[in-house]
Amino acid sequence: MRVHDDSNRRKAIDLLFNIPRNDVSQPLCDSWREAVDAMTTAIEPTASDEDKEKMRKAMAKFQTCVANDGKESIRHSPTGEQVFFSPDERRACDAAPQMVTYNQRLAETYAKQPLSELVSTHAATDLTVYAASVVVTFVSQSRRFEGDDVKWIPAGANGNELHVGSEVGYGYGGYGHVRAPRPSREQQAKSTLRGLRPLYAAMAEMRDKLRSELLSEDVDLSVEDLQGIASNRPGAAFVIACVYLLEEAHRIAGAGILEDFHLVDTANPNASFKHHADDHAEHDDPPGAYIERSVGCLLSTDVESSMAVAGIGEVKYGGQGSFVSFPAWAIHSSVPGEAAVAWKLVAFFRPKTEEGGAHPR
Repeated sequence: MRVHDDSNRRKAIDLLFNIPRNDVSQPLCDSWREAVDAMTTAIEPTASDEDKEKMRKAMAKFQTCVANDGKESIRHSPTGEQVFFSPDERRACDAAPQMVTYNQRLAETYAKQPLSELVSTHAATDLTVYAASVVVTFVSQSRRFEGDDVKWIPAGANGNELHVGSEVGYGYGGYGHVRAPRPSREQQAKSTLRGLRPLYAAMAEMRDKLRSELLSEDVDLSVEDLQGIASNRPGAAFVIACVYLLEEAHRIAGAGILEDFHLVDTANPNASFKHHADDHAEHDDPPGAYIERSVGCLLSTDVESSMAVAGIGEVKYGGQGSFVSFPAWAIHSSVPGEAAVAWKLVAFFRPKTEEGGAHPR
């Protein structure tokens, strides 16, 4: 690292580096490291305006963490409701009392329903089971696949990569609230994939073209149809199956348009998440939309898998192709299990509006 003659910046860096690591909480240490990384990039002569903006945001996060005595927090942006908790409380298997209170208060004052009525399970059908098997077979490939304008690159330079036409989804490695004792960005990116709205739109458009090419327009998709396509066109079958499951998730959610979707193997502790809310899009740069509803579908077979919602407790999936639907704002967590692999497809939806409530696109 090159350090240049700028006394103010030098003093700022010295201040950050002189914070005693052992005397502060983990979130304070984490935000401190983020601020240091951002600042050491921003002081380079070639630093871009984007680098400097990242430094500003990292420093603001660090200052907030200091003001909160190192405690972590979750904030519901539509109402401003906020809850604070310690790192140990985030790691704990059981939700802290204030997390339960937060969920129950939002259910009562924001959703206007009891929390128990906002969380639901949905049994698999023959078609969702087979669609789930098609998707999990595709993402479990250890070798690169390319066909039907679909490309799957497992564990590439950016983790997993999914290319559909000109759109790309990547594994995500920056989510730190996981159960791994020593979280690894690389391992997380190899066990996840995030698809943004443009990728979903490309998949839905391709599905429509494939349906007109391979199926009768007046006939609903069947297991037999999907089996026939999967036998010799796995890329096409993956797109059709994944879009079908996302549309089922949208129907179950009764929400607005899709914000994004995740493919995640929660058996990997780097992708098994501690207590959190699904507000990740709001933390994008630039910030994305507020997410109202989340729906998960279990893709793996012969697996017992579940999640937990603060104030509800454990919520079990009903086997391959089954769904769990819950408020994205509700604090929840993955429940560790015995399975070696537990892939899920999770869809995240915006609030329902007159303009955007009829279709996930």
